[in-house]
Amino acid sequence: MQPVSYRYGSDPAQFGELTLPDGRALGTVVVLHGGFWGARYDLSLGRPLAADLAARGYAAWNLEYRRSGNGGGWPATFEDVAAGALAGRHYTLTVCSFALHLADVSRLPLLAWQLATVSDALLIVTPHKRPVLRPEWGWELVDEVLIDRVRGRCYRSGGVGER
Repeated sequence: MQPVSYRYGSDPAQFGELTLPDGRALGTVVVLHGGFWGARYDLSLGRPLAADLAARGYAAWNLEYRRSGNGGGWPATFEDVAAGALAGRHYTLTVCSFALHLADVSRLPLLAWQLATVSDALLIVTPHKRPVLRPEWGWELVDEVLIDRVRGRCYRSGGVGER
């Protein structure tokens, strides 16, 4: 199925694309694309993953957000993720190549906890060693893999918050 766009704010960059599988979805995955918050990188980076997830039976919510040079940066980019992906939703998996390593370390516990309230699992894909999420932030590290310079950490939610 082709992705369908939905707006979550008034800025042109505040939208997401929903790609649905044929038949009933096994779960819902949110895709937060990477790109160092730079304006030249957009949700097109997440389209191949969203299409693959839909082909495997999952609904994929590929989120766009304001980026640096495009009205974003701290805190606007994180506010967009909160408005577009976190508020009132629940996901089977969150795939995040979104620049969590750029987040102020003092803000990371709250952000991680908020993600744990809306997602059963979290996959962080990054070329950086940061962040490493802690159990008190709502996440248990299940597995970690390093391929070339790309690190993938898979976490399971500690079941915080209401579902």
